[in-house]
Amino acid sequence: MQEVRNGTGFKMKRKFLLVGSWDMFHYAHLLMIRKAKSLSDAVGGEIIVGVNTDSLNIKYKKRKAIIPYKHRFEIIRSLREVDEAVPNYIYNLIPLIKRHKITDYALSREWVDRKAKEISYLKSIGCKVHIFPRSKTISSTDIRNKILRLSGIKHG
Repeated sequence: MQEVRNGTGFKMKRKFLLVGSWDMFHYAHLLMIRKAKSLSDAVGGEIIVGVNTDSLNIKYKKRKAIIPYKHRFEIIRSLREVDEAVPNYIYNLIPLIKRHKITDYALSREWVDRKAKEISYLKSIGCKVHIFPRSKTISSTDIRNKILRLSGIKHG
């Protein structure tokens, strides 16, 4: 197990964090979680996956998730790659990072600009940031738009 030293000099296990809405869970979501788990396993760490609550989705995406939070949380919690699933109530991830003593943060390239504050904070305390490429073949937005188009529902 590879350990890192926290601010007090004590060794601690590496903890990787991914956070998302995980709405309409699809293959690209699974690949991202598997990639983070592989990085975590390589250093004897663990992977913690945050699941955005319904109220957070509404606040920052300005729409409800298709799949209710309780169901999304259970999907993530049940994946063998996930060591721990945790609720995420606020857009700023720094409290979540501190609470779980995160040492590594993984995110999709599309979120780098929007999560600059968290990335800066993590780097300032010596944590690693892992940026994964965005899937070119599938996204929740694409699935949502296809469903709306096929159903004939107008959307903005």
